[in-house]
Amino acid sequence: MRYVIGLDAGGTKTIAVVMDEARRECGRGASGPGNYHSVGQAGALAAIRHAVGAALMQAGLAVEQVGAGCFALSGVGRPEDQQIGKGFADAVLPGVPTVVCNDAIAALYSGAGKPEGIVMIAGTGSIVYGFASDGRKARAGGWGYRLGDEGSGWWIAEQALFAVTRAHDGRAPATDLTARLLARLGLSRPEDLITWAYSPAWTRDQVAALAPLALSAAEAGDAVAAGIVGEGVRALALCVRVVAERLGLDSAPYAVVLSGSLFRAALYEDLMRGALAEQAARAMPVVPAVDAATGAAWLALDALNGQRRLWIE
Repeated sequence: MRYVIGLDAGGTKTIAVVMDEARRECGRGASGPGNYHSVGQAGALAAIRHAVGAALMQAGLAVEQVGAGCFALSGVGRPEDQQIGKGFADAVLPGVPTVVCNDAIAALYSGAGKPEGIVMIAGTGSIVYGFASDGRKARAGGWGYRLGDEGSGWWIAEQALFAVTRAHDGRAPATDLTARLLARLGLSRPEDLITWAYSPAWTRDQVAALAPLALSAAEAGDAVAAGIVGEGVRALALCVRVVAERLGLDSAPYAVVLSGSLFRAALYEDLMRGALAEQAARAMPVVPAVDAATGAAWLALDALNGQRRLWIE
């Protein structure tokens, strides 16, 4: 029996899965953020090493028993990022042939079972990635929290915080987001947000973790929260339309895999399906039954069996 390792390293957590040739999961490990753009190379490598080690331990295997791997890393889109990712793979899985790719590819595999179609990731960050059957690829969004990431957990939470400050000034309508956010953060008044936001301990993940408050407020009927969430899903749906048009996928129905923590909220998924129906009529939304780490393991199995498409890297 041969074994592979699939790894999904994102801005919030890192998951590793050991799988055998029959696609049975044999072990799983988890650790903290694995995006080196956020936590640095040393922090990302430590998270990856911990997750892989835990998965191997649960499977009762040594690295030498692994036939192939797939490291699906967030923020890996440029050649220089690829080299850093390959360095992680060489350090953690020495001597093991390992595909290093963007985490969007693993997410696509988790829903479509192959690297063809479009994947939308909406978690801490957001990105839309598309792959045509002839190997062409295109992306939209995914610029990071300082340059975009519309519709992501970070973006929704940031817009919610903006709405609270504007409402407090009288520049925008009152919103239930004020009470919800202050209660979650243990603050007494909106002015206290300044100390919280500019604290040295402040992190991007802490902000993104506030997104569910905006979703719940929207579901409860808060117009301001609903407007924020609606704007975010429309922005991501537009990304799908742009990518589909660029690749010529819109001439026939095509899969759009919906991946990421925000899709755990029924409201977000429902709104996204509606936005896609309006902006990308041939899109067929698919919610994966497995996570992206499992998708990465499937990709590693394809690599092990010589089926991997070279253009993935």
